[in-house]
Amino acid sequence: FDESVQDTLMKFLFSRLENVSVRVLIREMRALKEEGKLFGEDTHKEYEHYVNCYLYKGEYRKEILKKYKAMAWMIYHQIKNFQSFIRDFETHLRDDTEELTYIFFQGKTPGQIKELKLGASDAHFGGRTVIRVTWTDGHVLYYKPRSLKNDRMYQDIYMWISGECHMESYAYRILDKGQHGWCEAVLPQDCENKEQVERYFKRLGLQLFICYLFSVKDMHFENILACGEYPVLVDLETFPGRAFSGNDLSMSGQAFTRLADSVLMTGALPVTVWNFDGQGVRLGAVGRQEKQKLPVRIPVIIGGKTSEMDVVLVHPEFEVKGNLPGLGHKTVDPSDYVNQLIEGFSQAYRFALENKPLFLTKGRAAFAINSRVLLRNTQQYHMYTQTAGNGFFMTHLWRQKLLFCNLYNSTRVPEEWKSKVVSYEVRALCQRDIPYFYMNGMRTSLFDSFGNEYENYYESSPMESYRKMVEGLSGRDEMFQERLIRLSLAMTPEDVGKMMNVRTGAGTRHEITNEDCLAGAKAI
Repeated sequence: FDESVQDTLMKFLFSRLENVSVRVLIREMRALKEEGKLFGEDTHKEYEHYVNCYLYKGEYRKEILKKYKAMAWMIYHQIKNFQSFIRDFETHLRDDTEELTYIFFQGKTPGQIKELKLGASDAHFGGRTVIRVTWTDGHVLYYKPRSLKNDRMYQDIYMWISGECHMESYAYRILDKGQHGWCEAVLPQDCENKEQVERYFKRLGLQLFICYLFSVKDMHFENILACGEYPVLVDLETFPGRAFSGNDLSMSGQAFTRLADSVLMTGALPVTVWNFDGQGVRLGAVGRQEKQKLPVRIPVIIGGKTSEMDVVLVHPEFEVKGNLPGLGHKTVDPSDYVNQLIEGFSQAYRFALENKPLFLTKGRAAFAINSRVLLRNTQQYHMYTQTAGNGFFMTHLWRQKLLFCNLYNSTRVPEEWKSKVVSYEVRALCQRDIPYFYMNGMRTSLFDSFGNEYENYYESSPMESYRKMVEGLSGRDEMFQERLIRLSLAMTPEDVGKMMNVRTGAGTRHEITNEDCLAGAKAI
């Protein structure tokens, strides 16, 4: 690597070390200020005094590391893991050059690496993340430290169904190397006319059916890109998924299972997942692009480079963008194209309905590979690691572990596996990795990134659950899923805040009985 790339690598490493240590250093600086040991004509000068007269001194740094043993342990592992990660990346880049040149660069040498952007994903497997690689000739690839079999399998199934439904499809190029892989960057593009927008939503409806049938539940706005008239799904490590297959025969249990295995749970539709400040929060890819505020709080530094520097918790804002096509420099409203979305969904559904044995055969190939399992929202992990950055928790590693053990009280993991699962989560979080679970479609076991196997975690294999999904396809179910699609797209931002997480008192006029519910269901 040239000097600029090496500088990028060092800055990324320093940012990781800063994330581990910054709250401790702020705590120590403010303690010195309270003791009257910082000098300067203003808070900026006092900060400079702390940096020059304390942080630059080796003895002071040794005292800090001795006092905050957990922080010292994490800094060591962050450096060690980063060195191992970059060595592996360099090795893979060198060994894969010939294949990269043939698959992505039309047989021409791409030149020198111009830029690396690290941290394009959560850290797993010892601090490994996605790297965006740019060469001097303009080529851009993503290096991913995981297998890309899932992405390739999804593309194969998508292109097969698209062909059978007489739709053109777009597939980005992929090189899977088993434990890592490369893929080309997909760049968002606008549509040129309304017809292209209509075809976009028709294709998206087809892909929505694939995610529904294969129980993919992670298709949020960051995983769908609008490339002109082609919706492109990326980061498909959760493909194929596992249907819920609940055994609760009560009315509420059956209703939950029906919704848990519906199109609403793919993550693509604008379903409200939280209610905060009177507004619903929607992460679905098919939804109006608007700024939203998350109900969780994250630490933010205020008073930078002053002795008054502090950490406060704020509710972050985010904007859903890049996943809907543009027309005339304006993002389209998906509710205007609900008919096209349902048309594509219905076309794929009917093809599957008429070819169930063929879909079971295709499914056996898809479920022969491993796929990621999300046991909980990754945002929950981030909240815990952010809290763990407080100086109190950085003094001893056991305090970090004790904090993370609170995960035990907020999980739907089966009781017999709770201790083992949470023990793994604690170990991963102490290294500042986001825990990574996966399954094999033909087995009932769950696995984690440290190689632990949780035998018979599932009552049935994902392939068996898929078989039931295929066998359950029917005209009635198709109509039900289409109604859910229409309902989700009909909800306006003003309405969704009123539709979730609102506590009400018990009714006093009339108690709704099971008989009333059954009568209403029959009427519908």
